[in-house]
Amino acid sequence: MTCKLLLSCCLMCLAYLKVTAQKIEVTRDFGTWVGIELQKKIAKNFEYSFTAQVRTKHNSTRLENIIGQTGVEYTINKNFSIGGYTRYAYENKSIVDRQHNLRYHIDCKFQISPLQRFKLAYRMRYQQKFINAIGSGSSTPFANTASYIRHRIKSTWKWHKKHKAHIGVECFIRMNEINRYPYFKKMRFVLGDEIKTKIGRFDVGVGYEHNLQPNDKFSFFFCRLVYQFKL
Repeated sequence: MTCKLLLSCCLMCLAYLKVTAQKIEVTRDFGTWVGIELQKKIAKNFEYSFTAQVRTKHNSTRLENIIGQTGVEYTINKNFSIGGYTRYAYENKSIVDRQHNLRYHIDCKFQISPLQRFKLAYRMRYQQKFINAIGSGSSTPFANTASYIRHRIKSTWKWHKKHKAHIGVECFIRMNEINRYPYFKKMRFVLGDEIKTKIGRFDVGVGYEHNLQPNDKFSFFFCRLVYQFKL
């Protein structure tokens, strides 16, 4: 009788722990973003770029994204430029949800230098993501999409001949979710320093993302390192 009672208590405790664990919602996380960026001038006012990046999550213990991006930017004058880019991203959502996504985005940039060594820039980006467009086996691989408009303001200060400090804030607006008007999805804040060396530039920084929806208060901190060089 005693053994049966103990067994019943253990089973009840295990069931309680399982239910409690299911109710625990992760609201904060930390990761690292490491990448490389290649730039090459291909014609007058045209610059080609290729970027590869790896991102982690779960306190930087699990892979989140592997990204490959390529595109061209056209400089209209010293204040305005536009660009078009395509991206492949492997996204590790969970053990059973791993996506192979495609994306394109279009950038419009404006920048001014109101003070010596100081630059203020605004960028508007429209992006369209095709979720699981590769390898899904679907007859309509480009049907599941997610569209965003992103507004970013970034200031840069050249405080040393080999250093450019920068700070930026960006707003993400979700556009095409079914049965919903466009809404503010999240904010991203980045603080960093671009370091010039003999072998290229290293863009190091820290960032913070915060979801803006009342039912999704997830926040994400990350460290970022990107090696940039020109051919």
